[in-house]
Amino acid sequence: ISPNPVKNSDLIKIKLNSFINAPVTINVFNLQGVEIENQTFTVSNNDLIELDLSPISMPKGIYFLEIEVEGEKYNSKLIVH
Repeated sequence: ISPNPVKNSDLIKIKLNSFINAPVTINVFNLQGVEIENQTFTVSNNDLIELDLSPISMPKGIYFLEIEVEGEKYNSKLIVH
């Protein structure tokens, strides 16, 4: 995931090797565990997903991304400054 930390208006790029043409769901949670965003993508040939944070009102803080692909879940911390 890059960049990290991010600004509220940044695009986050998530590289997913070996999952070309697979559906991917990304959930964003705040520190209280409340889901604030949910988006579904299909991984293209370049293995990159771009998550646009600009439509989401995310105050500065720490968030968690849950990335689900082919039945597997991966978690990552995201810092917004």
